[in-house]
Amino acid sequence: MIISSLANYYGRLLENPASGVAKPGWCERQVKFMLELSPDGQLKSVIPCGDGKHGTSKIVPEQEKRSSGIKANFLCDTSSYLLGVDGKGKPERALQCFEASKQLHESLLSGVDSPMAAAIVNYFNLWNPGQILDNPIPGFSEEVLEGGNLTFCLEDGMTWKEACNEPSIKRVCDERAQNDEGQSEMVSLVTGRREPIARLHPAIKGVVGAQSMGASLVGFNCEAFESYGHAKEQGRNAPVDVKSTQAYTTALNYLLAHRGHRGRFGDTTVVFWSSSQTADQGNCSVLSLALGFSIFESKESESEATSNLKAALERLQAGKPVDIEGVSFGDEFYLLGLAPNAARLSVRFFLRDSFGEVMRHVADHYRITDVCHAAFDPPIATPYRLLDSLENPNAKDPVISSQLSAPLMRSILQGARYPEALFQNALLRVRATKTVKREHAAIIRAYLIRNARMEEKEITVDVNPSNENEAYVLGRTFAVLEQIQEAANGKATIADRYLNAACSTPATTFPVLLKLSVAHLSKVSRDTPGRGVYLEKALGELMEMQQISFPKRLSLIDQGSFLLGYYQQKQARYKKNDEQEA
Repeated sequence: MIISSLANYYGRLLENPASGVAKPGWCERQVKFMLELSPDGQLKSVIPCGDGKHGTSKIVPEQEKRSSGIKANFLCDTSSYLLGVDGKGKPERALQCFEASKQLHESLLSGVDSPMAAAIVNYFNLWNPGQILDNPIPGFSEEVLEGGNLTFCLEDGMTWKEACNEPSIKRVCDERAQNDEGQSEMVSLVTGRREPIARLHPAIKGVVGAQSMGASLVGFNCEAFESYGHAKEQGRNAPVDVKSTQAYTTALNYLLAHRGHRGRFGDTTVVFWSSSQTADQGNCSVLSLALGFSIFESKESESEATSNLKAALERLQAGKPVDIEGVSFGDEFYLLGLAPNAARLSVRFFLRDSFGEVMRHVADHYRITDVCHAAFDPPIATPYRLLDSLENPNAKDPVISSQLSAPLMRSILQGARYPEALFQNALLRVRATKTVKREHAAIIRAYLIRNARMEEKEITVDVNPSNENEAYVLGRTFAVLEQIQEAANGKATIADRYLNAACSTPATTFPVLLKLSVAHLSKVSRDTPGRGVYLEKALGELMEMQQISFPKRLSLIDQGSFLLGYYQQKQARYKKNDEQEA
């Protein structure tokens, strides 16, 4: 399903010339230098491409996948193959690479009637690999030998004609791509037809944390991975035809190379695309914004964009029409999560659904994670913010977010239950910091609604005075006790000393806190009588709801309710102060 979906997307990219995607038999590579040839095949100079450091991206003939051995590429290769020298300190092997490249180019270009083909063939016959070190030509430097790709060009007046763009040579490459001789035929898992099967699949580049040279999505290089009777057959263990292999790898590399089609979430790289070419960019832009993948130029643009997104998600969740130019909610939409795994890629998830359904699940997630917050906080807490709130700020590497990234993303996109570890780590982070952040409260509220099956009319966005849940009322009570101590002493230390104990074993903690509150209320009433009356009334109402009953222990779900009540009661207090100041 993954391979066929990507292959279909590749077909749509080919129909759009603006995509710049390589057609069958070709691929996109970074080229650092061009070797300028004279018509008789003499090497005249070495011309840097782009900035000379990273080179520039060019469409070149499909290249071999090399992990070991000598395999020459057509028209575009390293200095070992095109010059016969390199900086690896193995001159004998470099000469063997040059000979392999010479045989390949002579076999493909000897019968081609064009100045470019004749110049390349003459070059391989005339070139002495050692001479460039003894008599450097213009433009040559040690950087040429460091491993970057080189290609050929021919002087054409005031400019150069590149070999990869020469029509007669392009026809040679196209004919070569259609010739699958030497490939064994099997029934392809993608097309269901008997076709030549790819033994090796091209590398996938752009997955965060994977090897810079690329990693394999499909590969068999160990007996433990091979099917019985298919030893040392590599890709033929899972037969995928040559054309589909080239199609899905090109499409996936295209998606990973374009920011509008990819995002990072923990250790997972997410790529996404739409079935319709016309709405592909619009759909991907909306999803990228919704999941927090977009990069904004300024804080003002981010705030405005998230506010507009929140309004659109609310209408979508309510079943109301949402009209966004360039977006089609009826299109089929695909999301693929990839993570590095040594020389391979792990598929964390693959989802296919209508774009409207995907966005409805996203809207549901934001609805149940919506919780009261400060006015300066963003309108929505993105998934990244949720996971980031669980990390130890002193840790060198993000551990929790990497483990939870894929499960959380699946829960959001499918409307499924949240990972248990998400809720548990939120409680652990509160215990460690003695502070309930907006993101912690959002995680707790979402978990209580979706996993614990509590009613949304009880687990509200703001504090709910009618919620008589014992743990929730205890949390609100603790917030009022903290406010009383702060009013009396000018600072609050009750959370630092007692929050964990009050949340887990209320029966041993609240009697002590209530005894302390008597002295604190007396001081507040003496200094500011009006405030003392207000706090005493607030505490009395909560104690009446609690009926002076404190459980010995609270379960994890009850601890979540406690912390949510504590957070919402504090936010209600800050909100009231903001309104009074306004």
